[in-house]
Amino acid sequence: MKQGDKESRDSALKGLLTALRLLIAVPIPGPREWEPRHAVRWLPAVGLLIGVGGAALAVLLGWVLPVAVTAVLIVTFLTFISGCLHLDGLADTADGLMGTDDPEEAMAIMRDSRIGSMGVAAVVCVLAVKAAALFALGPGGLWRGALALPLAGRVGIVLAAWFLPYARTEGGLGAEFCETSGRWETLLPVLLLAIVLPLTAGHRGMMAAAVSVGGTIGFIMLQNRQLGGATGDTLGATCEVAEACAAIGLCITL
Repeated sequence: MKQGDKESRDSALKGLLTALRLLIAVPIPGPREWEPRHAVRWLPAVGLLIGVGGAALAVLLGWVLPVAVTAVLIVTFLTFISGCLHLDGLADTADGLMGTDDPEEAMAIMRDSRIGSMGVAAVVCVLAVKAAALFALGPGGLWRGALALPLAGRVGIVLAAWFLPYARTEGGLGAEFCETSGRWETLLPVLLLAIVLPLTAGHRGMMAAAVSVGGTIGFIMLQNRQLGGATGDTLGATCEVAEACAAIGLCITL
């Protein structure tokens, strides 16, 4: 094997392990090197992996529990499997964007570890929307939602990282994603979303993909207008917004 091929393969493996450790709050064996520059391409794949786990759990729970309880437990699983990372970003982003029109002040608010009323309201609303949507899908469709939401959320992160520059001057983990997300890292996840959701949920899946991408782009435009770019918090918030939009899309009947 050529040296260049080996280095490329090693970088890809480190990127995959980084994506797994970032998005899944369970111990991941293997080298401990942190490689965010090569992790962005793996985010949708890890999202799909989480979705497969959520779908399997939905089927198992559906055998013994009512749909409403199963829906809440699936949302709980999707929340804690990533260590509440994205919900934390949503809360901070809501406090920042709704608390002021000044970008610097907004980012100062987002750095504060305390959560304000806007952040709490945003978290509650997003969780409620996802749980209600999964419940509305019924016993036969709940697993489809559990599969779709994590994939849509991670595709949302990739879209935001591609469209937006990093807003903070001091850098951070989000900067690594924004600097390395390119055309193919963005196009391929969107194609994956456009293929997987219709295959698993038919026309509802097509609607979910369209609503999720559309809602994500709208939220990206809001970030750009109010902050001039993305931060680690807003990337997490984008994941939650994309998931909620996908959940709503799955419930639309035309």
